[in-house]
Amino acid sequence: RMGRSGNSVVYLLPKEEPYVEFLARRQVKLSEAELASDAEVADGEADTSTSAMCARFRGLAETDRDVMEKGARAFVSFIRGYKEHHCNFIFTLSDLDLGPLATGLGLLRMPAMKEVKKSRVADFQPSAIDPDTVRFKEKGREKQRQRAMRDKAAKEASELESKQLKQKERREESNSKKEQQERQQTAFKRRKQQERDDYDELESEYRMLKKLKKGQISEFDFDVATGLIEDDATATGTHDKKNKQQKQKKKPKFQMQK
Repeated sequence: RMGRSGNSVVYLLPKEEPYVEFLARRQVKLSEAELASDAEVADGEADTSTSAMCARFRGLAETDRDVMEKGARAFVSFIRGYKEHHCNFIFTLSDLDLGPLATGLGLLRMPAMKEVKKSRVADFQPSAIDPDTVRFKEKGREKQRQRAMRDKAAKEASELESKQLKQKERREESNSKKEQQERQQTAFKRRKQQERDDYDELESEYRMLKKLKKGQISEFDFDVATGLIEDDATATGTHDKKNKQQKQKKKPKFQMQK
């Protein structure tokens, strides 16, 4: 890197072997190395087979948060580098098996990446260990993480309380507007009912007036019906007295002739 000479190890899948020829054309020669299989591990030797190494990586990630986070970052970096590789005709993300890659890096869970969500992940078994419970072996970093978790929880609780308070204020404002609209609507209904009552009263008085003109009712009945006087005993007595006086006036006077 950076113009310096040296040796590197490149891991290629069988479908990625054309990359060897691609590098050879650019004067970069690769030689294939032999890896021991599971059956070739002798007794007493450290098991360096793929399955054993993956199990060791998973065990380290389950007991040390630093290893777990580094594995997750390596997975994300690998996926993005694979996706943006200039030899996209060789390195096609849709052809990459994400499950074995995550297993090889000792991941406990698949990272939440859109590249992962769009692909079908097979041959990956999530760990029974909750990643949130994995602690740093370094005590200082673990204390810092715990403090950050408490601060985050307090912030989230404060934001939730603020959100709930705003929602309550919006509900109260909405209810207040609704009640105001209902009051306005009720006042409108009252005015309409009053207008209907006034109209009915006018209609009733007009009908009584027509009956009075036709002689179907007396003036007293008209006054009682229209509310000009009360139909009580006093009013009745006054009416009888008035009728009596009217009748006396109507009696013919006879004069005796001598």
